[in-house]
Amino acid sequence: MSWDTHTTTELQAAQHVLTVMADVDDPAMALYEHWWAAPRPGGTSRGRWDPPLSWALRAAHAGALTWSPVEHEVLAIGGYGAAVVADTARRTRRRAVGRGDYLTARSGAGLAPSIGTRLRITRRRGGHDEQGWWRTWGDAWPEDGSAQDLTRLYLAPRRVEVARLVHEITRVIPLFTQQWSLKVATDPAALDRADGVVLYLPDACRSEAFDALQVGCAEHVRNASPPFTQVLAPGLAWSEDPGNGQSFGELRCRWLSEAHRRAEARSSAFTDVVAEVFAEHGVDPLTAHLRGVAVAA
Repeated sequence: MSWDTHTTTELQAAQHVLTVMADVDDPAMALYEHWWAAPRPGGTSRGRWDPPLSWALRAAHAGALTWSPVEHEVLAIGGYGAAVVADTARRTRRRAVGRGDYLTARSGAGLAPSIGTRLRITRRRGGHDEQGWWRTWGDAWPEDGSAQDLTRLYLAPRRVEVARLVHEITRVIPLFTQQWSLKVATDPAALDRADGVVLYLPDACRSEAFDALQVGCAEHVRNASPPFTQVLAPGLAWSEDPGNGQSFGELRCRWLSEAHRRAEARSSAFTDVVAEVFAEHGVDPLTAHLRGVAVAA
């Protein structure tokens, strides 16, 4: 199996990590942490007076000042000015909106809402930092994780441009689908990963969306891409989501760990065994960014 130069270099780096960390309890996870998810060149240090990233991203969201065309009745009141309204995009659910995400539609502008108050709410969903990632999503995104046939678009942000990058993504992607989700690393080191920003969108609309996203995002990213992904342009690359609950990177690292174990046992070339393991999982090594097909036992 002949890999391209870039992939060969990446595989050599992966082999080094697996060799050095052969005695750890979980070599695949060690590979993920020290290879796949490691910071890539081109990152910049956080400025001393930079605002908290999650606040900047909330303000940059293109839906932050786009108000719902319909009014929403307040059903309950939460703490710190939060209001609970019926979620019109999901009729069986309710939606909590905090200060800054609603506007009194009739009388009482500027006053705290009460039950029965009519509100207009922003198109911004989420917009909060959780477990090191800032997340937002479209109206049709299933928050229970049931979305299938998804594509992941990886973006390597320039730190000083990340707010502008989020603005462009949240401006462009709703033109093509409401079933999307975006996450942005808020840890400084994680933001320097090649996948510091990840957009999830349906396979069916990726071609059209990619063209528009590439135009809007090119100035806000640096030249880095995760291993085994398909590069669209410097700083933008994509893969198909595995659809099994694992991340694309974690799954590929599992396969590389298995390939390393076999190669060591056989004294075989690591790159050849990697191709063998990929094929066993229905993935053509030449199109390793795709989720592959089922292989009969």
